[in-house]
Amino acid sequence: MSTELIITIGLAVVGWIIAIWQTIDKRKHSKEEAIRQRKFEAYSRFMVKCDTLFAKIRKTPQEVIGEMVVDSVKALANREATSEQVAEVVIGKGLVKMLKDITEPMYEINSELSSLKLVASQEMLALIEELQDLSDGLYKDFDLIISQLTDKNGQEVLNRLEEHCGKSRAQRCAELEDAILKLMRKELGQDE
Repeated sequence: MSTELIITIGLAVVGWIIAIWQTIDKRKHSKEEAIRQRKFEAYSRFMVKCDTLFAKIRKTPQEVIGEMVVDSVKALANREATSEQVAEVVIGKGLVKMLKDITEPMYEINSELSSLKLVASQEMLALIEELQDLSDGLYKDFDLIISQLTDKNGQEVLNRLEEHCGKSRAQRCAELEDAILKLMRKELGQDE
């Protein structure tokens, strides 16, 4: 064999090796990009849904208090009952509505968290499961306390709610939401 032929064959082999390596590398990057895109879509849907639900949770107490005041004024104006009776009934109904309005979004957030499990990393999965456990606990506590609510024990139930579902749980929920958001940004390459 001539030297030219050996050089040509060598260049061809090197060219094929480089082409195969680039193809493998491109597939690897395409796969990573597809995974990143799926995560982005799932995380985006989750964040939009959570923003909507958290806005609903934050808005609820103000709406309920407004409705309670309107109901009280109507009942007193119609002289349906004494102010004390009106207050007990209205506060009881208002608490039930407020708790229902708070727990429904929590249930929806829980189902949204479940959908993230398909694309979540191990670190994200641990945060999601902790938030779901916390949310389940809050939901069960709310449900139990709501079942004990009557027209006459509104303040007592409210105190029990604060005790059971107090600031430590709410603070941990906020911490987990923040940690999940930061990890989402990191996984999507936004905070590198």
